[in-house]
Amino acid sequence: MRGLMTVMAVPLAVFGVSPGEIPFDWSGQWGAIHSYGFSGWGMDSYQSPLHFNGNIAQWPRRYRFPSSAQKDDGGEDEPFRTSFAYRQGDYGLDELSLDLQSRPGPKRATRFRAMKRNFEDYHGLLDPVNKPGGTVQQNYRFDSESQNTKGEKWQVGSALFLTTGGVPRWNGQWERGAERRDKILAAGAAYSGKAGSVKLRLEGSSFLQQYRNRRMVEGLTTWSADLFSHRLHAIGELPVQKRFSLFFSATGRTAAVSSDTVGNQQQSYAGVAAGLRIHSSALENRAAIGAARVSSGETAVTVRGHFRLKGEGRALFLSFKRDLQPLPFQFTGRPFMYVPDSFAPTMVPRVRPDSTAAVPTRTVIRAGVSAGGRRASGEATLFVSQSSPHHYFEDVRQIDYLGTLSLRSERTGYRSPTAIRDGDIFSDTTQRLSWDSVKNCSKGEWTQE
Repeated sequence: MRGLMTVMAVPLAVFGVSPGEIPFDWSGQWGAIHSYGFSGWGMDSYQSPLHFNGNIAQWPRRYRFPSSAQKDDGGEDEPFRTSFAYRQGDYGLDELSLDLQSRPGPKRATRFRAMKRNFEDYHGLLDPVNKPGGTVQQNYRFDSESQNTKGEKWQVGSALFLTTGGVPRWNGQWERGAERRDKILAAGAAYSGKAGSVKLRLEGSSFLQQYRNRRMVEGLTTWSADLFSHRLHAIGELPVQKRFSLFFSATGRTAAVSSDTVGNQQQSYAGVAAGLRIHSSALENRAAIGAARVSSGETAVTVRGHFRLKGEGRALFLSFKRDLQPLPFQFTGRPFMYVPDSFAPTMVPRVRPDSTAAVPTRTVIRAGVSAGGRRASGEATLFVSQSSPHHYFEDVRQIDYLGTLSLRSERTGYRSPTAIRDGDIFSDTTQRLSWDSVKNCSKGEWTQE
């Protein structure tokens, strides 16, 4: 089994895929993400100081840059650095990225990245010879950092993402049924400093997305959505004694959507927590308890903790997390494809969400061991996850030839597989963090709550 898991892990490293990511094509343009038995649909992603709402932008790898994710640490003798990457591949893959880094001073840095990717249609299913064209992805991002003599640090970031892609339809053969157009504008700022003896970290970001599905052939329903999301986060730590400190955190998130299919919806989340941290050269313990509330009225006690005992070349760890997770807007909207003036069977709503669905509480408990040396490292993780209530869509046949996807709910849903990883490809620390309840993805940039 050890050898088998190593072979299976190699393609993940070669193509830059993190654990929990399921790409649908070699370009990385389309795919799905999961975390400890939970779908990534509706889960926000973070790339400090920016955040990405997961209702529609549920595949964060599309918005990464293939160039080096590590910032240039060169000194004043190298105040400016430029790099670019270019690759070609099957299905008309043609990708060019540019990375510009500047250091106007010893404690100031700016960075601009740009990328354009062409790829032959959704999943590469359409004929690239007779029906050329397809996906075009454009990513642009600007970041700036500065630090003063007091050690206070500011981060400012903004980004623009443009997506054009074909959506296939099976009509005896694959054909382009619709064209997807997606625009995202994100901006954020972060501050790190001290107020007396308290260490502070403050973050604020906004996310705007415009989604359009344009019909290319008859028989397909077009739909559109405009989504707005904002996030505020604060964390403070107060040292009490050597190796012992108290910390607190507060998070607020709000999102709203205006759509001709899922309707006009709004949701918000607010959470506070407080706890303690005990650390030494061999021990790292953090535990916090708090409360969270969402706009629909549900409240829950939240718990989060992480314990790690380190030795020579090995470590034992245990983590747990319990929190509210708002449902995607597609779960709580009005039925899709609803035509109020027609009662023909083909016009019956094909997807039936539930606007009264309760916001679930998700719990994850994770335990494992990691070991590594100069040439190889490995990690084994056992986890149990629970969602209460558990929501899912089920195919309901009301008419023999007409299926309807209806939202179903169970009181509790469990997941408990074991994950085993080994081999040198996982020796990087940021890759190990990708299995934490706060998940870091490719090259230490992306996190997901």
